[in-house]
Amino acid sequence: MPGLSASSVSKGQDLSPDAIKFALGKPDRVRRETHPLQLAGGEPTLHEDLEEILSIATSLGFIGVEIDTNGLALGRDASLAPRLREAGLSRVYLQMDGLDGEVSRFIRGRDIVADKVRAIENCRKADLQVALSVTVVRALMITGCGRW
Repeated sequence: MPGLSASSVSKGQDLSPDAIKFALGKPDRVRRETHPLQLAGGEPTLHEDLEEILSIATSLGFIGVEIDTNGLALGRDASLAPRLREAGLSRVYLQMDGLDGEVSRFIRGRDIVADKVRAIENCRKADLQVALSVTVVRALMITGCGRW
């Protein structure tokens, strides 16, 4: 699974909803009843058809639909989490490197802690599960700067 970062930019071409429906509709490729679908690669919240894609996945019978995200859009747009939940999203894997702005600046080049905390709050209000995905950087652990 490709890594996601707070500075994700679009590279390549996103799949269309029809292409995704075709790929997910192949019964020999996907165990919908026992495995959740995880959307990752680049930044899923930047895909203009994300809500439609979530609806497609839900209509195909997946037991859950998850996204791996840097959380910036979820933190900056309070209406996004409820819309994604309504479309079928069940869980958010949120890149979260800690609650220290210094650590955020070291790893991501800017302090985005407040956006991450708002993303968690917005997901909680929308009844979305959130799992934190943490980046461990050796230099921070050695110097003792890796604080939560």
